[in-house]
Amino acid sequence: MVPNYIEKTYAGWLGKVIGIRMGAPIEGYSKEKIEQLYGKHITDYLVDYNDFACDDDSNGPLFFVRALEHYSQVSPKEMGYTFLNYIANEHGFFWWGNELSTEHTAYKNLLKGIEAPESGSIAVNGQELAEQIGGQIFIDGFGFLAPGNPSVASDLAEHSARVTHDLEGVYGGRFIAACISLAYTHTDIIEIIKEALKEIPEDSTYKEVVERMLLCKEEGCSSEEAFLVLKNEYWSDRYKGVCHMIPNGGIIALSLIYGGGDFFKTMELVNLCGFDTDCNAGNVGAIMGVLTGIQSEENPLGIPKRFITPIKDIMLASSMVGSLNISTLSENTLLFCKLGYEIAGEEMPAMFKEYERKLSQEQTRISHFEFMDALHGFRIKGDYKNSEVFLQNTDEAAFEGKRSLKIMINNLHPNNTVSVYQKSYYEPKDLHDARYEPTFSPIVYPGDEVKGYLYLKTDQKLKAKLYCYDAGNDKILQFGEVLLDSPGWKEIKGRIPAALNGLVKEVGIQIVSLNQEDTFFGEQVVVYLDEFTIKANPSYSMIMADIPVDDYSLHSVVQKEVQGFTKYNKHLNNIKWQEDGILLTGEEHILTGDYYWRNYTCRLTFALYEGAGDLFIRNQGNLRSYFVRMEKDGIKVGSIFERKEEILLTVPYSIEYKKEYTLDVTVQDNVISLEIEGNRYSCKDPKERYLHGGIGMKAALNSSIRFIQYGVQGVNL
Repeated sequence: MVPNYIEKTYAGWLGKVIGIRMGAPIEGYSKEKIEQLYGKHITDYLVDYNDFACDDDSNGPLFFVRALEHYSQVSPKEMGYTFLNYIANEHGFFWWGNELSTEHTAYKNLLKGIEAPESGSIAVNGQELAEQIGGQIFIDGFGFLAPGNPSVASDLAEHSARVTHDLEGVYGGRFIAACISLAYTHTDIIEIIKEALKEIPEDSTYKEVVERMLLCKEEGCSSEEAFLVLKNEYWSDRYKGVCHMIPNGGIIALSLIYGGGDFFKTMELVNLCGFDTDCNAGNVGAIMGVLTGIQSEENPLGIPKRFITPIKDIMLASSMVGSLNISTLSENTLLFCKLGYEIAGEEMPAMFKEYERKLSQEQTRISHFEFMDALHGFRIKGDYKNSEVFLQNTDEAAFEGKRSLKIMINNLHPNNTVSVYQKSYYEPKDLHDARYEPTFSPIVYPGDEVKGYLYLKTDQKLKAKLYCYDAGNDKILQFGEVLLDSPGWKEIKGRIPAALNGLVKEVGIQIVSLNQEDTFFGEQVVVYLDEFTIKANPSYSMIMADIPVDDYSLHSVVQKEVQGFTKYNKHLNNIKWQEDGILLTGEEHILTGDYYWRNYTCRLTFALYEGAGDLFIRNQGNLRSYFVRMEKDGIKVGSIFERKEEILLTVPYSIEYKKEYTLDVTVQDNVISLEIEGNRYSCKDPKERYLHGGIGMKAALNSSIRFIQYGVQGVNL
């Protein structure tokens, strides 16, 4: 494998997210409008987003790569099913544009049964629509998967791009993926561009515009002069549509060529050029992140710290799998690198392989801090007015590996509490906006087991307590503690208490001084945190009628979500709150729980009113799940794969309309067991198709079913 593959991939993800965040406030603006508003320089983020909500430019790379997890061989067809699995019905994830967007048109084609690549073809959609920009903005991940192997990266990118695009709309994706791949093994950006051009056809307009920008540089043109060439010869007056590939591809080429291999200069330039700024800057950021890495004294051209700090290592998304919509760059880097090592036929380094294995096979999230500046989403706050508290990734100490999280408190007084925590759920008030319809399921639940390691560097006597904030019941719960009164690593562990209507919004550690004497400046405290671990072991239940609405509506846009759930359809028309439950109708389904849950029991109380209703178990999206189907004449257990169902068990059990039933369903390894009114049944899935996933509820077509209460309990964890 190429040297520093994992670290370079982390920097590539940083660059991607930084670019999106820089370009988002000026998306669609002209160069002239940007200069009028902000002048001729952009030296930092234009908006302080605090927590930046989801964006289509990061949604795509995060989820389309999972096709390689789901299938042994990937073609546009499999990519198309991956789209349908993770994307809700015409809302969230993409910019839909009321069928103006290429993605919306292709998605509707997929729903009609037109499989990829026909779904994105010129023959079906016409040339103008098929050559818009979307073919390149979602494919960065395939460059991350094939370091130093541009042909493999480009082919994977093409498989994905052909779901929605064709010809020039695909060539841009091939070029960007090749650039990212080559950035792992090359040091000169001009050489990278020229090599990447070998992955697209000689007679393509995309190649022509890139070579035209190279020629401008060779002829001694300034970047301003090159931009005028681009605008005069390749602009949107010639290349029609909402957002065509060619002018934006030209902006990317210009920025890379004139940025001189400097991350900041290149990012400033791509944003100053305008047009589809977040998309262009996202692609450029991914390339430059891999190429330059993170800035240091030895690496002045790398990613500046001022762009890294506000991100907090967080990635938010808006897929149908709500728990995957909350993640970190660190976590996703390991997923991509695991796949990259598999493609290369090589072994991932043992420590990182174990972190990834713990998550994917043992439902255990580990915050390890091994990437420079990575915070794993940790934050810090004091409960007193003038708290001076800071967090920093450091190599000063480590329980495992080489790095940890440094907690610095400048003025801790008796009875003060400092909390170091992660957000495990986001509400509308936490986010700046909701342009791509964020929707989440928690990644931490009542019953989960929490553990970490602390090292007190300074000379105090402190107590550390594990805690969580249960937003559902508006309570802070403490569930484990350790005394910090001497140097050396100490373990802190505990289990979040079981709860009714519990929604864990934050989880972390509270630090309290045990010193009785106060001083004017307080105590100066340094504590290191490492290997903060959350193992899923859910033990909770929810009364459906008590679940509130998360209202993201802003200005003229209406977006309302079932708190803790994702929903398939855009509005709440088929989701009705009643005094004793939530009524689903009209082929609606809602999903919750953790994508990584493995063995558990779900207890569901329901009343079928008409037709049929499903309980999803080990759900991994719209097209990947087991189900228990309740119908008037019986109960069926089966699996959904792509758009096909396979029935594993049929029980001739009469369900009376409007009568309340309690159904227990247990999944343990490949065995699915159910109990209803004292009757027990079970079956096995010999294919072992789904070994992990969350839960969900569905009303079939022309059906209605009231869901009254559900609970989840971990089994043999």
